[in-house]
Amino acid sequence: MSLKLKLTLLLSSLFLVLLLNTSIVFYLDQEGRSKLDAVTRTHLIIDESELLYNDVISAETGQRGYLLTHDASYLAPYYSGIKESQFRLSELNSLTVDNKKQQQQLSDIRLLVEQKFAELALTIELAQQNTDASIKKAMSVVRSDQGKIIMDQLSEKISTFQDDERQRLDIERKEFRHNRKVITSFYPDPAIYFAFRFVCCVYKK
Repeated sequence: MSLKLKLTLLLSSLFLVLLLNTSIVFYLDQEGRSKLDAVTRTHLIIDESELLYNDVISAETGQRGYLLTHDASYLAPYYSGIKESQFRLSELNSLTVDNKKQQQQLSDIRLLVEQKFAELALTIELAQQNTDASIKKAMSVVRSDQGKIIMDQLSEKISTFQDDERQRLDIERKEFRHNRKVITSFYPDPAIYFAFRFVCCVYKK
């Protein structure tokens, strides 16, 4: 076998090694981006669920302020809380569409949110009638603790929902770190590049 043929075979082998390494790294990098997206999405789900709970609290705070003062300006956080909570629920529904268990928990959360807002709306409507009887009835609804029971249930449901997401987040982080580690192991040895360039130079001569 001639030297030129040997160099040609060596050059071809080195080129294939480089091409294979590059292809593997590219594939793993795409996979890593997907895993990173999953981590980001799970973080967002946890954040949005926390904001949802805060929106309900904000609506309740506005309701309490209005019942105590009859000042309509206190209804601003009430209406804002309702609007924002609907947005959060829609976002969470989209973000968890591929998770049947979380979709079911989200359905339970939505029901509790609707029950809470129905209770808040009833007391506000009674207070707006501005009669002794209606105001007394509104305050009796507040003192019945039904609203507190709903909030306690909502808090528990959201905590469970978040715990499940945190468990998923731990798995996704480990998978992402493993992906980065594997990519590092597939980076071509610099010696291959130098050998490739050396053979190219010798081949040209």
